[in-house]
Amino acid sequence: MDEEQVVEILQTRLWNLELEHPLVLGAGVAKYIQGPEGLEGFLASTNAALLIGGSFTLARRAGNPGEVCWSSDDGAVTLNRMGLPNKGLTELTEHLPAIVPLARQKNRLVGISVAASCGSEGDPELSLPEQYEVLAKAAFDSGAALVELNLSCPNTESDIIAFNLGDIRAILEHLDRTLDPAKHNVCMKVSPYSQSRLIQEVAQLVNRSAVIKGVAATNTFPNALYLQGGAPVISSNDGLAGLSGPCLFPIALGQVAQWRRHLAPEKYILGGGGVSTVQNVLDMRKAGADAVFLVSAVLNQKPRIFNELLDGLVEHYTGL
Repeated sequence: MDEEQVVEILQTRLWNLELEHPLVLGAGVAKYIQGPEGLEGFLASTNAALLIGGSFTLARRAGNPGEVCWSSDDGAVTLNRMGLPNKGLTELTEHLPAIVPLARQKNRLVGISVAASCGSEGDPELSLPEQYEVLAKAAFDSGAALVELNLSCPNTESDIIAFNLGDIRAILEHLDRTLDPAKHNVCMKVSPYSQSRLIQEVAQLVNRSAVIKGVAATNTFPNALYLQGGAPVISSNDGLAGLSGPCLFPIALGQVAQWRRHLAPEKYILGGGGVSTVQNVLDMRKAGADAVFLVSAVLNQKPRIFNELLDGLVEHYTGL
């Protein structure tokens, strides 16, 4: 395969977005807009075609205290209970507009993950659907090319929305009424589902939605526990936390394959969960992912992982 063919095969389309390759910085790494730990820093250090920042909530969140992220020595197991630390809607609207042009200069796109919250965490005057509306509109107005609805964070006090069909239906129906489906590229990030029936039922809701263009599968596996010396490695929630890393990859790959089976052909899939090798990326695309996101591999191997994977993909396709 010659260079022109390799360039063409690496190009990826997510509805109205053209990516020069399928590698995406997943939400959960760049939790802020500014600084080295924000989108600003990762734009300077990574060549991901799409960088998704956040998740952002309406109000600032400090996140959970103590040890909130741990990886095994071999990197196979990662646990996190960060609790959505972010600087809220204010940082998003004030600073994202300055970052988007910098990304475009590098031929990169910026997406924003948003998360609504329940009870004392959220604004009691706004329902879950209304919170997602406000956050999504703010992200798009600030220049985001894509908005990811985080329905699946397992590391807060709120219930996981991805397992509540009624909540999902209410959110999607509300956004179909309040966002412009002709110009807004919205996807939803889901948890791993052990029952295929749930994937099929949620896929039916996505297929009926005009504004939801795709699904990001999968988020961490909830309520995992790892002990060292008889004690949990994570401080809060009795050590129960979201599981990621290469140990999650077979589950994530199975999720992507099932989503592809049930989603309408025009709906895209962002596949991720333990991706760390070139073969992982190839397998994700074979299973039906249009693009592939990385989170724990970036946390463990740093931004150079994108260069390594992209070089490996070019080498693979050149050898065909």
